Amino acid sequence: MILLIRLGMETLKGSGMSTNERWSLKSVKRAKGGVGVALLIALWAFSGAVLAQGAAADKSEFRITPYLWAAGFQGTLGVPNSAGSGFSGARIDATFSQLLDNLKVDGAGMISGEWRKGKWSVFGDWTHVRVKSNSAPPFGALYSGVGGEVTGDVGQVAVGYAMNDAADARVDLYGGVRYYDVDVKLDLQPGALAARSFSTSGTWTDGIIGVRFNGRLKSSNWYELLQADVGGGGSNISLQGIAALAYRFRWGDVVGGWRYLKVDYEKDTFKYDAALSGPFIGASFRF
Repeated sequence: MILLIRLGMETLKGSGMSTNERWSLKSVKRAKGGVGVALLIALWAFSGAVLAQGAAADKSEFRITPYLWAAGFQGTLGVPNSAGSGFSGARIDATFSQLLDNLKVDGAGMISGEWRKGKWSVFGDWTHVRVKSNSAPPFGALYSGVGGEVTGDVGQVAVGYAMNDAADARVDLYGGVRYYDVDVKLDLQPGALAARSFSTSGTWTDGIIGVRFNGRLKSSNWYELLQADVGGGGSNISLQGIAALAYRFRWGDVVGGWRYLKVDYEKDTFKYDAALSGPFIGASFRF
């Protein structure tokens, strides 16, 4: 099943606005963030109700998985320029490449859930991340270095359909939506000019399509998960990959692996062309 939804919910804020303008944009942003959450919950609930009618004869299973993701980031961040920065042009871009040096959990909270019945499944994930990175001086003698920070929420929900009936190995094709609410900040460290900070934010939604594999390893309590999807609509393109191992107990699973999420989004003076990547660990509870 392929579901591509593009929602026209995009806001941007720059650092050169008055206090009233900033307050107004923040209010709009909070409202749209609430709309995004509501849409994800509504889609999940609606899909579950519809699929339950079509698979009433099958046993259903629900699971919820809180987890920690020690993500770092690498890529290019762009924020609006302002007078006195020493740069020309409307936007300041900075590139960060030290992914493995910046892996950490900093104010992160993540949870995923899944409903499964017969060949159908509905699953979703909500992630709040705050990641930081530093880069060598990219601006000559004007500044001695630059620090970047990405804070935001990424929520997704999808409907999947199993392409096989094997008990110990399942391949699902899925489609859904992924919603982003991202704040970007650049801190320019003092050099010939005094330290400066610039920030901006954006919200957008991508439609996604993907495939995932769940398999049991040699009749043991170990399971593997492989998942990949591609998206677009709000962004130019987004790519996600997940590889994980889980050990099954009576109450649920302990799961750990690696998650990679790359997004290329650009509008006006906001640019987010970066990847969040790193290991995760969590516990999955079955009902």
